[in-house]
Amino acid sequence: MASAYTLADELQHARALEEALFRYEACLKPVVARTQRFGRRTARWVVPPDRWNIFLRNRVLNLARMPALSRLLRPVLAARSEAIVHRQLDDDIGVY
Repeated sequence: MASAYTLADELQHARALEEALFRYEACLKPVVARTQRFGRRTARWVVPPDRWNIFLRNRVLNLARMPALSRLLRPVLAARSEAIVHRQLDDDIGVY
């Protein structure tokens, strides 16, 4: 959703489609690169290589469902996904 909002904004303010797409790519490229790096680092966690690691991952995920822990983890897990929205909103209201 954040990238759709960003693209719509770029299309609205650009003089030409190519300009809008160039600015859109420039805005999203660092976010996508960071997300891909994070995905590569955590791939073994998502798809563990053996039964022991699967067992361990499942136990940690069960613990994360506890209310206190989920509140602690929410800002860490959501921070990256919200960054582009906050940057776009800051641009819209003139925060630099």
